[in-house]
Amino acid sequence: MKTLTKLALVSAMAVSSSAFALETLDDSALSQTTGQDGITIKLDAQSDGTIFGADNIVVHDNDGIGAAGYGITTPGAGAIVLGKDGTGAGVGFSIKGAVGDAVTIKVDADANGTDPVLNVNIGLPTSLTIHTGDIYVAKSNGINATGAQFANEAKVLSDVVVGLGGAQMNIQLGNAPQGAMIALGGNVTGGVNISNFELADNSVSGGGVIHLDTINVRDAGGANLSLGTNISATTDGLSIIRTAGDVDVRLTGVQLGTADVGHQIGDVALLGMKVPNMTISGH
Repeated sequence: MKTLTKLALVSAMAVSSSAFALETLDDSALSQTTGQDGITIKLDAQSDGTIFGADNIVVHDNDGIGAAGYGITTPGAGAIVLGKDGTGAGVGFSIKGAVGDAVTIKVDADANGTDPVLNVNIGLPTSLTIHTGDIYVAKSNGINATGAQFANEAKVLSDVVVGLGGAQMNIQLGNAPQGAMIALGGNVTGGVNISNFELADNSVSGGGVIHLDTINVRDAGGANLSLGTNISATTDGLSIIRTAGDVDVRLTGVQLGTADVGHQIGDVALLGMKVPNMTISGH
């Protein structure tokens, strides 16, 4: 009985002290403890930093160019392949960060007066890096094939590494009071960096490459890249409009022929380059 009495007394003291602690919270502190409705999704990096990965990403062109021409005598369905080759060798497509990084997705539905909107905000970690894997053109075996999705691949580009972090993407569905379905925002410190760009010429008279050590894109006259871009699905296709102004593009280690020192041209800078509005559609 004495034990039960002691337990009751300790419990009462704990509840009492908690109650007094709550009473001392001011409005500012209390506001930090209140939650907000909605859904938050975190895509955590794995032990090697991979947030998303795939052996291959395959885009099938189901009818090819449709007719003979441009030196093509047997047109047919083709594929663009990002990742490993047909034997499984090479580097797959991946999006990586540092261990402990995460892509954060916040989803909210708002009445917005009489124009309700589903708002999806995606935040990227500052150390985000994209590996495209090697890029091939290949024969398409169709997306529903039980065997290999592609065959007879010919490499077009070596694995391209893109450094892109700290970006914000806001997607609005239903209605889009931000003026576009997708609005890119934020800044990439130091600009977007692309490394290991190497375009191969597999023609009969070719065999060489166009190689760039690095490509850096940043605001014109600035140190970083502002990502202000509006993306909309229009009746003509996917419309991409940059709202953040002109850019500087710096190319280092430009080489033509074979990727070695003897074929270097040097560095090239495109300053104050205007970014055209783009529309992407099928045909």
